[in-house]
Amino acid sequence: MMFTEKKDLKAVTSGKGEQHERPLRAPTFYLHNFTIFSILEHAPCSVGILVDRGLGGTTHVSANDVDSVVTVLFFGRHDDHEALAYGARMAEHPGISLTVIRFLPGPEVSGEIVEAGTNTDVELFLMEFKNKISNDSSVSYEERVVRNPTETIKAIGEFKRCNLFVVGQMPESQVTAKLNERTECPELGPIASLLISHELSTSASVLVVQKHRIRKQTPVTSFSSTKVA
Repeated sequence: MMFTEKKDLKAVTSGKGEQHERPLRAPTFYLHNFTIFSILEHAPCSVGILVDRGLGGTTHVSANDVDSVVTVLFFGRHDDHEALAYGARMAEHPGISLTVIRFLPGPEVSGEIVEAGTNTDVELFLMEFKNKISNDSSVSYEERVVRNPTETIKAIGEFKRCNLFVVGQMPESQVTAKLNERTECPELGPIASLLISHELSTSASVLVVQKHRIRKQTPVTSFSSTKVA
């Protein structure tokens, strides 16, 4: 995916061939959002979008010389599960250290209905992950309790010196509910948008992961049920 710095107006062609102008949104990275949305909507598999800020440098590095720190920001459910699973696979490389940060809502966070079974699904997923990494010194796991977007941003900022953040495209959590309201790039989701914004000063690359969406298809009418006039 190509990210280009823009601050002026972008000419847009409508479906009728008419052109109009609209202001480009902040942050200054303009996404080819139509293409990205199309891929996210119709891809027959999980999708990753990489915001590359020089990951690996400009010179070729052999596999034996890789030395990188990857941080997974985990809030809960589908896309975050996929992001964590991908991060765990990356950590199988001996030159990669993985840090997993799980964000939990503080007792002050209330007023939202949590979907039944959500917590159970998350806990079972994390239990399996923690059992898998129990003897792996290159992987660390910790939990942070946050009460508002300010505390969330502050906690994320503590890990800004990593080489790569891996995040879910659309985390489902009470913690991210307020961040959803300020998302500048819906293609990337609230957390990745935050990571590439001026609000959080980091040069780390960002990998955004969307888990494969299984959509219901309209049943096809059988030949035997078709009536011919």
